[in-house]
Amino acid sequence: MVVLVALSACTASRHISRGIGCLQYDDLDGAIESFNQAVEASPDFSEAYFHRGNTWLKKGEYQKAISDFSRAIELDPDYADAYLSRGTAYIEIEEDQQGLSDLSKSIALKPDLLSAYFVRGVLYQKMGDTDKAMTDFDHVIKIAPDRAFLGYFKRGMLYKEQGKMDAALADFSRCRLINPSDPGIYIQQAEIHLLQKKYDQAIENCRMALRIFPLVSSAYRIRGDALMGKEDYDLALWNYSEAIDIDPDSPGLYIRRAEAWKKVGNTSAACKDFKRACQMMKCDNNELLDWMRKYCSFPSSF
Repeated sequence: MVVLVALSACTASRHISRGIGCLQYDDLDGAIESFNQAVEASPDFSEAYFHRGNTWLKKGEYQKAISDFSRAIELDPDYADAYLSRGTAYIEIEEDQQGLSDLSKSIALKPDLLSAYFVRGVLYQKMGDTDKAMTDFDHVIKIAPDRAFLGYFKRGMLYKEQGKMDAALADFSRCRLINPSDPGIYIQQAEIHLLQKKYDQAIENCRMALRIFPLVSSAYRIRGDALMGKEDYDLALWNYSEAIDIDPDSPGLYIRRAEAWKKVGNTSAACKDFKRACQMMKCDNNELLDWMRKYCSFPSSF
């Protein structure tokens, strides 16, 4: 009997290895098939259910994933990673309290489980509990400071929301040390420098972001705003136009470019951009409407 159990476990392990290999090539259906075979070979092998559950999670089959994670936990009540994965699945179906319970259980079982702190921090942030979110991101950073990019980034975003701009900039700088090739870091720093009216620094941040990925419309938009602050209206116009080429469905970009056209005295172009923006969104800015009615042959009933 012992020999048969050992053979079944060995067979299941081979199927699991094959399934993991399928996942490396994004062959989710092939992975499911292999994990099914692992479950058939050894129905009490918790690892088989865990890996199949994670594959269901990737496929967006959240109830099937929860069922498999629950079975893995039933077989191994101390399976911290299964609690983490089940908690993630619960969050995907908006069952946040159950997700929170599972994430906390996974941390209780495995206090250095980096992903659990991060996912729970994001969940706390979603639930509006900023202090607990900050504590969890602190744990992510404490556990692995050399690879805690997301911990620093999310904490930086929280600092930014709280108006703690220097602390946010410090965290984004740490992100840059870990992964200098992420344009999002430079965008966040540029936004803060723009708020601080440090226009040259904002422009440099945008330059770095665009050097990494030239199709970031927000980098052109922020650089345009900084140039407006520096009263370099012609160059601001060019940046807003570049942003519009990338994101032509953003009414805010047309409004920004229209304001730049006003600064250089091109009323006709400003009217055209304002009208385009008003076609894309509800125009309820009285000052803007009054200006358009005065200069743009804009219908008084609009």
